[in-house]
Amino acid sequence: MAGRSLDTLLAAAGLDPADGLQVVAAHRLTSVAFDPSLPLLLLAAETGDGPDEPLPGRHARRSAREVLLALYPPAHAIRSLPHGEPRTLESLGDADLAGGDWLLPALPPLDNLASPHGMAAISARLRAPDGCPWDRRQTHAS
Repeated sequence: MAGRSLDTLLAAAGLDPADGLQVVAAHRLTSVAFDPSLPLLLLAAETGDGPDEPLPGRHARRSAREVLLALYPPAHAIRSLPHGEPRTLESLGDADLAGGDWLLPALPPLDNLASPHGMAAISARLRAPDGCPWDRRQTHAS
């Protein structure tokens, strides 16, 4: 992280790591599992960094932008750090993502349906008092 520190980026993003946070280099997004329901600090690639072997299921998505668009809505806000204005994810290319540090705010739980981490929110919504009557009646035995 030449010329920048994680503390500086956290302060610029207004994040407290104790509240949950993920930090990933842009070139590693295809090879690292991350949860869109937590804020993501996306770091610029250092000179000489190359992509790692993609995770199973991400072979069709070879770029950081493709992975992010599969998990976040195209109009999801993303902000350049330390002092950039918010932009939409769809407005950025791979060179933009790899060339700077970015903050992707967390997705609300019910918007995190493209990720396996969204299953808990779906179950909670279905079993809520105003949720699905059939789901509320189910037990481990049924």
